[in-house]
Amino acid sequence: MSWAPATGPHAKCLPPGPERPSDGVQGGQLPPSSALFTLVTSYVQFISLGLGYLDLLGFLSALVISFIPSIMYLLACVSVVYNLFFYCLIPPVSYRS
Repeated sequence: MSWAPATGPHAKCLPPGPERPSDGVQGGQLPPSSALFTLVTSYVQFISLGLGYLDLLGFLSALVISFIPSIMYLLACVSVVYNLFFYCLIPPVSYRS
């Protein structure tokens, strides 16, 4: 039985069949070393995903940390305005006549 390349919309999906002359692997089967390859690639993908999340977490924490001085400055301004307003509106007891 001769091997012919698949045609049609699923040309890349080879059905189980006779040996393919390109690599000598039975159609539909994977070589034994591919299980280890799959395991290693899965592990690498898992690690890279974890590093991606750590990178995102680091970026967000750096963003929050960079806004802390602005937030503190804003709180100080609000506190000064609040104190000035209430000291002018309601003076302390010692200043009342």
